Amino acid sequence: MNLATTRAHFSPLLLLLTGFLPALLPAVLAATMPPAPTATITIDATRSPGPFNPLIFGHGNIEAGDIEGIHGMHTKTACLLTGDGIWDLENARPTDTFLAHARATGMTALRYPGGCIAHNFDWRKAVGPRAERGDWQFGLDEFLATCRALNAEPVITVSDYVLPADEMPRHAARLVEYLNAPATSAHPHAMQRAVNGHPEPYAVKYFELGNESDHGNHAVKPRRQFTPAQYARYATDTAAAMRAIDPAIKLGIVTVPGTGENPSSPWNREIIRLAGPSADFVVIHLYAPRFNKNLPLISEDLLTRACMAVGDQIDHRLKTWHAMIREACGRDLPLAVTEFNAAFIQPVNDPKPWRLGYAAALQNADLLRVFLKPENNIQSASYWQFINGYWGMVRTSGDTTTQTHPAYELFRLWGEHFRGNRLVDTNVVTPTADFEGYHGVAPARGDRYQPRAILRSYAIPPATFRASSGNGYTVTLADSGDAEITIDLKNFTGQAHPTLATIPVDLLGQKTGITYRLGFETQFRPTPGANSAYGRQGLTLADSRGYTATKSATAITGAQDLGAWSPLSGELVPRDDCPGVTILGRIETQGKPITGRLSFRNLVLETVVREAAPATALVTAIASTSTEASGATTLYLILFNKSHEQDIPVTINLQNFPLPSATARYWEVNAPSLTSIDGARQTVTAVALPLATNTAAPAHLGHTLPAHSMTAIEITTRH
Repeated sequence: MNLATTRAHFSPLLLLLTGFLPALLPAVLAATMPPAPTATITIDATRSPGPFNPLIFGHGNIEAGDIEGIHGMHTKTACLLTGDGIWDLENARPTDTFLAHARATGMTALRYPGGCIAHNFDWRKAVGPRAERGDWQFGLDEFLATCRALNAEPVITVSDYVLPADEMPRHAARLVEYLNAPATSAHPHAMQRAVNGHPEPYAVKYFELGNESDHGNHAVKPRRQFTPAQYARYATDTAAAMRAIDPAIKLGIVTVPGTGENPSSPWNREIIRLAGPSADFVVIHLYAPRFNKNLPLISEDLLTRACMAVGDQIDHRLKTWHAMIREACGRDLPLAVTEFNAAFIQPVNDPKPWRLGYAAALQNADLLRVFLKPENNIQSASYWQFINGYWGMVRTSGDTTTQTHPAYELFRLWGEHFRGNRLVDTNVVTPTADFEGYHGVAPARGDRYQPRAILRSYAIPPATFRASSGNGYTVTLADSGDAEITIDLKNFTGQAHPTLATIPVDLLGQKTGITYRLGFETQFRPTPGANSAYGRQGLTLADSRGYTATKSATAITGAQDLGAWSPLSGELVPRDDCPGVTILGRIETQGKPITGRLSFRNLVLETVVREAAPATALVTAIASTSTEASGATTLYLILFNKSHEQDIPVTINLQNFPLPSATARYWEVNAPSLTSIDGARQTVTAVALPLATNTAAPAHLGHTLPAHSMTAIEITTRH
């Protein structure tokens, strides 16, 4: 009976029933509301999907090189002196604070020298007597001493651009000699290592060949940027030279960073086809969702729910990555996720730094569960980044902790309460939630996953483009009939967006559920002696009705940094009523006039069927077991409730787990809400949970997971 019917039926007796309505209304409402969501988790301790891989808890992304020309125009001496907070200069050892936090989170690997800093990293500056190294006080040997103190695996990123490409193989081989060769006269760099205080080889196993090499070396001079074929040659030749020194090393080739939606980008497919035979693993960097000044914040609620939806989608995307690798390379290769986080880029002084907030932290903590799954074939994973810098989960000053952000509390729960030697089968039946989609996160509904796919590829013909001119610029087309566009700039200031081409939707195919991807090659040649602050140059892909009318456009910039022909691309999610797209030049200065030549060629517009994901699982879980020498067996269970508003009761069924004398305890981390930036804390510590072991039903326990929480449960039995 619905409420309206009830009211109509009793209206003649309204005065009589007035006293009864307060008691009647809750029962009527309860009858009309959907049941509260519940979840069931079934764990079979005799079945295992595979071993527990501790390298998923890498965490150790640090910055220990020169950021000049990469993350700003000045050297940050703290990176050189202390690894930005890792090293105690006075006592020549890792700081106690860093070691304590690293051990608490279960850190198993450290990566050096740190992301894009590797572009300009010359390892020779980072070794030798400290008195002769200037600011380079935290160098290779100090890094490896830190790894030893933590019993952590070192991962070294080999520079891609510090020297001309033909010199890089020998440069990298000498690095391996310094690290891994015996200190004999046949190995002079290893003998230098011995003189520096470490006669035995370090036996470093894992090396990445470059870092995000597709985008070049930023503003470092001279400008260098590989094409896919050039990178593949660098990787193949460098791998051969390094293995000639130590055949036991493992080498990874690097792909384009991003949301993981597009593993089959031209760079990725080409370098895996050409360099895959020389690689032991493939490096990917996952940054999703995306939010920055070009992708404005729509609502806090949408942003935080995107963080909860993306984990399931990355699980699917990893399988698409492996399918692409098998197709391009002829065999599968493990993935090393050496950087991952939410891609929230804001001014340093923004009052709500979402990258450090609780939603991103809970997302990243749940991603460890995804990376642990054996079917995803993840060799290692490392959160970007651990200490200080723009992203650090821990903030220090000297040997003092000044702040920990939510990611630290969640990763510490993993580090302290998940171990063992094997995973065990964990089946989760969970309520789900639809999601409308966000930048880097697909709409999620139903129960089917559809990876993105290219529906149509349209090479824009030369006749489509148009010449024009304006104050300080002239757009010309190639006389040869090639699809090459040149924008000559002469003392140009301000902004200009000349229309280059308009493409009607009829040439692009499907109108809904798609993305338009514009790819092209570009270069910028400044006039010698002209202003070096080039602003932002590139193209804009927009709804043909104009940005003012539709607010539908995407900027594709970066051409100002490209001195040689290099690829750029960008995507526009069109409105359903979009009649076509316009390609515009994008010329912006930083106050000073620009003189030079901006060129584009090989413009291709792809119609891409967007990724579609199943509805988001609100409860996720993973379990492992270990048996001690004493005979005690412990089941470790990590659970997440990713609902932004609902507590969810969970029944945990235990199959084939020895239960006599078993005890269960739990720990929990939460924050006031998903929109919290700080305030995450461990809300429950080692509280007992009752186990039902003497009923007709299988052994089980019940627990309610609070909204937006992470829970660790340990069940221990002693024989």
